[in-house]
Amino acid sequence: LLDNRIPPELLQEYCAVRMRNHQVNSEVLLSLARGDLDFVILCQEDATLYGPHKEEQMKLEEQIISLGLNDDVVIYNGTDEAEMLLLARVLNFERKAMPVFAFNFVPWEGRNNIPPFEDRPLAENVKLQCTVAGIIPVFIQEKKPFMEQGFIADAMTIINCSHRQKGEDWLGPISPTVERDFAVGDFLRLVQEIRLPLGVADLRFANGGDPGFLKELAERIGLF
Repeated sequence: LLDNRIPPELLQEYCAVRMRNHQVNSEVLLSLARGDLDFVILCQEDATLYGPHKEEQMKLEEQIISLGLNDDVVIYNGTDEAEMLLLARVLNFERKAMPVFAFNFVPWEGRNNIPPFEDRPLAENVKLQCTVAGIIPVFIQEKKPFMEQGFIADAMTIINCSHRQKGEDWLGPISPTVERDFAVGDFLRLVQEIRLPLGVADLRFANGGDPGFLKELAERIGLF
């Protein structure tokens, strides 16, 4: 068994820290229920599909339901962007607006991929982060022109992602790929097809973007 190979004192410390952090999260939910806070995000960092965090999430979700906080709490993967999401939420709240953002996953299969260090599909996590930011997300249907998608959007983001469960090491050698060609091609096609603010989220690798993708995109549309 794995726990037989871990020094007991380290395992005890690890379990104690997890319990402490879980209790802190639980207390935050109680503060929200008392009205001390307006909205809460519980960020899950460096997770996997299985692990002790899943049981902790389940207990927190049960507490959220019992306190009637379903509309005021979001649990999602990621921490670095938390402040910006909350800032976007405040700005949208002040403007009394809920902008609609269209998302185009390239490759399309990547939307169902569970990225490294996360515990849920990419598309689900995008939806949750949009909820935090006060944004309504819509997903582009594969191989269908934008004007035939059946919705009106305020902006669009192309997500350069991977359909591989394990991803690749961004420090390793990078060569042109079919996926990258599709991502660059989709961006260029949409630049010509739509008249909306258009951005790119480069999630191709776990620890950073795809330098080759950015370089090719910059060269073909003259970013620099």
